[in-house]
Amino acid sequence: LVKVGFEEIKAKKAATSLAVTTLLATGLKPDHPAIGQGIEFLLGEDWNGFDAYDLSVVILALSATGQREKYLERVQFAVNRLLDKQLRTEEGAPQRDDGGWGYGAIADGAHMHYAIYALYTAKLWGAEIEQIGWDKAKGWVRSTQHTRGGWNYNMVESPWAEGPYGSMTATGLMALKMMGIPVTSDDFQKGMQWVIDHYTLTSNPGSFHWHYYYLLAMQRAMDTPPKQEFLGEHDWYQQMADVFVAQQYPDGRWEESDGETFASTCFGILFLTRYVPQAFAPDVSVVPEAIQLTPSTPAEGAPLSARFTLTNFGLPLANPIIEVAVYDGKSTDANLLATTEVLFSEGRSDANATVTWKAPRQGKHEITFVADPKKKIVSELDRANNAASVSLTVASAGATAQERSPLTELSPNVYAIGFGDKAAILDRNKSEVRIPGVVRPGSNVIEYLAVGPLGKVHETILTLEPEPVHIQTALLGLGVAPENNLRVQGDARTPSGAPMELWVSWERAGKTERHRAEELIWYASERRPLETTNWVFTGSRFQGPQFMADATKSLIAAYRDPDAILNHPLASGGEDGAYRANLALLPAKGTPVTLTVTPAHVP
Repeated sequence: LVKVGFEEIKAKKAATSLAVTTLLATGLKPDHPAIGQGIEFLLGEDWNGFDAYDLSVVILALSATGQREKYLERVQFAVNRLLDKQLRTEEGAPQRDDGGWGYGAIADGAHMHYAIYALYTAKLWGAEIEQIGWDKAKGWVRSTQHTRGGWNYNMVESPWAEGPYGSMTATGLMALKMMGIPVTSDDFQKGMQWVIDHYTLTSNPGSFHWHYYYLLAMQRAMDTPPKQEFLGEHDWYQQMADVFVAQQYPDGRWEESDGETFASTCFGILFLTRYVPQAFAPDVSVVPEAIQLTPSTPAEGAPLSARFTLTNFGLPLANPIIEVAVYDGKSTDANLLATTEVLFSEGRSDANATVTWKAPRQGKHEITFVADPKKKIVSELDRANNAASVSLTVASAGATAQERSPLTELSPNVYAIGFGDKAAILDRNKSEVRIPGVVRPGSNVIEYLAVGPLGKVHETILTLEPEPVHIQTALLGLGVAPENNLRVQGDARTPSGAPMELWVSWERAGKTERHRAEELIWYASERRPLETTNWVFTGSRFQGPQFMADATKSLIAAYRDPDAILNHPLASGGEDGAYRANLALLPAKGTPVTLTVTPAHVP
C-alpha cells in the first residue's frame, strides 16, 4: 500500500521521508526503485526551507539507508539546522519552552518526539551534536512532565486532551531514554507508572485521537535500549501487535477513526517490524544520574562504595568487558582511586556495577568515573560521554553520624537532613520524622518493612529515599536513644531501645490514606496482618568506621536485623519466612509514600 500510494504523496517532504523509512524497515534495499525515487525527490528539495518536522524525518530516512559515507554530510546539515530551530531563552524564547521545538515560540511534545528521535538516530550514525542541545532538551522534557507522571501536548493548551495522555507520555519516556536518563530515575519510573496505571489496547489513553501513533510511540520507548519487554505485567508487544493484526484491512491498510490511512499504515509497519535506528560503532557512556555514593558523606579513611551504570547505545562491543577507573579529580595516574571491570551481558545495552575504595582526605572532592580509560574501544561514536563526575564531601576521621549529615533549617524547629527531596524531615514541633519513599513489595517472603533503593528490594515492602545515616540522625534529633542488643539476623533477643510508632500514608483516588506500619505486613502462618505494636529504635551498629546501615541499606526489619535502624519487639521477629506484603491493602507498586516515625513516649 505504501508503494502504491507513493506517487500521491511524494510531493510532500515529510510523508516521503516516512514512506522511505517504512519501506526500508520492511527489508527493501536502498537500490529498490521506490526507495531510489523517494531519496531522489528528497535530495532535490530546498533543505534551507525545511521546518523542524521535515528536518527530523529526513534524518530518519537517510539514516535508515545505512549508506553513511554517502549521506552523513546531509544528515549533519539537517542536525545543525534542527538545533538552530530549538527554542532557547538566550534567543528570546519563553523560559517555559526553553529546550523544546514547536510551531513558533510554543514547544510541544509532537515536535519533541521527532526532533529527539532524529538527534538520537544521527548520534548513532556519528553526527556531531552540540552538548547544549541535549542539555536544553533534557531540561525541557523533564520540566514538562505532569505531577501525575505523564506528559501532555504542551504547557499552554492541548488540542487532543485535557491532561496527560498515552502518546505524549510514551514520547516522554522515549526521550528520556534517548537522552541517557536511566530507567531507574524518578522521572522515568513515574512515567512508567502512569502508563501502567492507564494501560489499554483500544485507544490512546487520555485522548480520543492518534491510537496507532500511541502504539508506535510505546514501541519506540520500550525498544530503545535498554529494551523492556514488559509494561508492568503486560507483554506489551504481543498484545499491541495483536491489535494491529486484528484491525488491518484486507488491502493492507490501517485506518484511524478520522479516516487517515497513510500515516497509520506506516505506523503499523514500523511497529510490527519493531524498527529501531542502527548504529555504525559502539558508544559506551557513564550515566551521571545513576552514580550513587554510599555513604554520601563518609568519614576520612572509611569504606566508600559507588554504584554506577554504563550504557552502550551503539554496536555491540567486540569485547564485552570494559574497564572503569575512578579518580579524585582529573583522570591522571596520580589521582587514581580504584579500578574495576564491567561485563555487558549478551543482548543487554546497560550494565550496573559497584566499586569500593577508602574515602580520601577530609574536604570536598570531585569524583570522576571514566569508562575505557585506556581507549581500547575502536572507533567509538562519542568519547565525551565516557566520563562523568559527582561531588563528594568527606568528614574528618571518626566523625559521628550527626556530624556527617547535612542539615537545613526549613522553619523554626523543622529541619531537612539529607539532600533535596530525598531528605528526612525532622519536625520537633510535632515530635516526628517524615521520610519519603515508594511502595516496592517483594513477590514472596519479605524480611523488611523498608530498605534503601540499593538494599534487599526483593525482600521489602517499601524503599526509603534518604541515606540511612540521615534517617538515624533525624531520629536522634527527636531526643530518643538507640540501644542495639541484637547480634545476628533473626536474633531471639527482644530488641531494646526507644519505642516508636510508625505510620505510612499515600494518595489513592484523590484521598490520603494513613495506616500503621504493622498493617502492611501479612503474618502468613496466622493469616492476618502483624498485630499492633510499637517498633524499637535499636539504631544500626558500627563495625570499625563502617555504619552498617549505609553498607547494607537495611532500614526497618520485620525479621530482626542488627544492621537495621528499627526492629519490632514481637516474638515472630525471630521467625525466618514468617511475613509477606499485605497486597490487599497496599497501593500499586511505585506509589509514593511518607513514613512518619514518632516516639511512643514523647521526651
